[in-house]
Amino acid sequence: MRESIRGVAVVVASGALAAVLLAGCTTAVAVPPDATDAEVDAYVASQLEPYWQNILASSARADGSADGIADELDVATVAFTTPDTWSTVQTSCLQAAGLQAREISGGFTIDDPGNLDATAVSLAQWTCLRQYPVDPRIVGFLSDAQVMFMYDDFTARLRPCVAALGFDVSPPPARGQYLRLVREGSSWSPYSRADGELVAQSPQQWAFLNGKCPPLPDDPFGSYRPDESRTGVAH
Repeated sequence: MRESIRGVAVVVASGALAAVLLAGCTTAVAVPPDATDAEVDAYVASQLEPYWQNILASSARADGSADGIADELDVATVAFTTPDTWSTVQTSCLQAAGLQAREISGGFTIDDPGNLDATAVSLAQWTCLRQYPVDPRIVGFLSDAQVMFMYDDFTARLRPCVAALGFDVSPPPARGQYLRLVREGSSWSPYSRADGELVAQSPQQWAFLNGKCPPLPDDPFGSYRPDESRTGVAH
């Protein structure tokens, strides 16, 4: 699943305990808490960093300095939006900055920059994106602790179980790399083969696999399972 500012992938975790089935027995395992506002804010900032670097590059003078931009603006989240409200809030923010912006097809466009030059327009857009992002927790963003909980379950329980059934499972990345991979949108799961294809290829295979190797609960980990794997599992 690729995480992004507009939308990332599904579910806000709520339960303090999840029933994790371990090869024939049921053990109550405490799932770590949801991501805090501080974690989400840091993630939003990291996702917008390439845009900020593009602004600096496009406004650079011949001597290498940015045109009137010394450091990254001190801008933080004002309020989180939802996928349904994002374009409306972004449009209002841009209009407040002096731009003639309007909504189009779930996004927005700027018809007239007014008195603002290209750099000022980019700064206004970056600022609005930074202040009013979609809350990624709505669409499946996990806390750092939840990501590592998932990795430990995948590698210690689920992958060995799937492999023992004869499925060709790809090897996991190093534990120290996993959080970065998830945040970059290229996370590993025990449902994939080394060639990138899914381990099971039919509803019957998925039902068999899920019956022997139950997945983590959809709340909050549902985004990290392929849709095909939901055969034969209560959601």
